[in-house]
Amino acid sequence: MLRPEPRPSPTARNKADRPLIDVQPVRPVVNTVAAGDTSHAYQLLQQKQFAEAAKEAKALAAQFPNDPEAWKIAGFAELNLKQYSQAIDDLEKALNLQEVSKREDINTADALAQAYVLSEKFDRALPLLVTATTRPGAQPDPAMLYYRGLAEYKTGKLVDAERTFNAVVKANPKDSASLFYLAQISVGKNDLDGAIASLNRVTVIDPRFAAAWCARYRHHKIRCRLFECGSRR
Repeated sequence: MLRPEPRPSPTARNKADRPLIDVQPVRPVVNTVAAGDTSHAYQLLQQKQFAEAAKEAKALAAQFPNDPEAWKIAGFAELNLKQYSQAIDDLEKALNLQEVSKREDINTADALAQAYVLSEKFDRALPLLVTATTRPGAQPDPAMLYYRGLAEYKTGKLVDAERTFNAVVKANPKDSASLFYLAQISVGKNDLDGAIASLNRVTVIDPRFAAAWCARYRHHKIRCRLFECGSRR
């Protein structure tokens, strides 16, 4: 899955060699109108022909508005096209129809959570992300766990965000974005030593992380001034 670039206000991590999310087919749900044949649209999605998949799926959704699979494929395609507003609309429709028919699909819910994050709708993303990272018997996906930490941070739940980012770093000690946010949280607690320690790790892991270098330099200067003031007393 995509995740934000490691910078102060991340939006997305781009990885060209894989789709935005792994799409798993679900059986079309019987509805009061009819179920469209979404097999070709799904094939286009698997072939990464996202514009064509979105167009075909939207046409099917217009003809069969109670078929969640058509809305789902449209939403997945739009998410890959970075059309986040449209993806949210269509994935919300798919999820609502799945809930009504009691055939919920975790891939749809996770895709919607991701679309919320990439649209910076963190308050709407957070409940879905908590669900995605606390499923019984399943290890949380690292990217979804990171998104959860980001949503917690952006909605002011800093204690929760710190706990989540630490869980990400425990699973992957080289997760520079999580370490960067842990440094920001440390600054908020007036823990400059902790912030600098996290930023030192970030710059070793990713020497091109410009925001981390700037923050590290800034916090070193603050710490030096504090030390000088203390020495003069």
